[in-house]
Amino acid sequence: MKVLFISNSLNIHQAIFWDCFVANSDVSLVFLETDPTDNGIKEKCQRGYTMLSSKINNCDVNLFMNSFDVIIVGHCSDKRFFNFPKDKIIIHCSEHFWKKINTPISLCKRILKMIILKKRYKKVKNLFVFATSSRLFNELSAIKLNFKACYKFGYFPPVNEELDLSCKNDKSIIYAGRLIKCKRPQRSLFLLKKLQENDASYSLSYIGKGELENRLKKKAKKINNVSFGPYISHEELLLKFKQSSIFCFSSNREEGWGAVLNETLSSGCIVFADEAAGSTKYLIKNVFPVPANPDNVKTIPCKSSTVAVVVVFSQILEYQSFISFLADSC
Repeated sequence: MKVLFISNSLNIHQAIFWDCFVANSDVSLVFLETDPTDNGIKEKCQRGYTMLSSKINNCDVNLFMNSFDVIIVGHCSDKRFFNFPKDKIIIHCSEHFWKKINTPISLCKRILKMIILKKRYKKVKNLFVFATSSRLFNELSAIKLNFKACYKFGYFPPVNEELDLSCKNDKSIIYAGRLIKCKRPQRSLFLLKKLQENDASYSLSYIGKGELENRLKKKAKKINNVSFGPYISHEELLLKFKQSSIFCFSSNREEGWGAVLNETLSSGCIVFADEAAGSTKYLIKNVFPVPANPDNVKTIPCKSSTVAVVVVFSQILEYQSFISFLADSC
């Protein structure tokens, strides 16, 4: 079987997908980059597939695409590759579309994008979907896109079934990521302030930089046990997750997936996650729903009317007192 993956550039979702097929000698894999970038992922991937660039301008695109049995389409702006063979299996792969919609213009752009998408696949008989966001299925169903099946498709790091919790500081909260508006890092401060009402020894560590850093530092002066640190390597970050007990995943719907949610759960963290992010509904179980109502002193204060979700990792038996606190708060 010959498989073609068309996308702007190789990302972590696609790289892990390819690595799963490397050992299968019956599958021939070709990744076509329409906008090649040097993001370092290619060097980390296992070999066993072919990388091509869309700069192959002299080839017959239709003849090239007809040579494959399966064509997976990621983010691609090169219209040459949208004339799909009718008898092939075509798989659309993307995050959700309805992200940042704060002006009439942005709303119109999103609607137009959905219309173009439906038109693109109109003649495809065997259309499937790889959804890298839990929101995508409902969005494609709303425009009545005729696909045969929709599959979860995301970045799933290995989970250590024998997780060692002895190195954890059970009073530590960690935030890792850019300090920008769509990540809503201020919610970690709200969470810390709430927990310190019952136990002043809780602490919060920010790892990352961004436009909100100075504003957060100003607010943090009124709260004890808050520290800020620069970006660190991925290996160092995973170690920090294993040493921390709580992670606040506060991204809004602009977060298409959010790999950090996988990583903190697999590191044994209790996670406060907003359901708006793309991966939340795919990955979480053991949920305490907490209405994000500023007037309710038992919940996390925030300006949003969305529902915050408290996720409790079921294997963390040592945190029974904290779990009981959460249950009482809900």
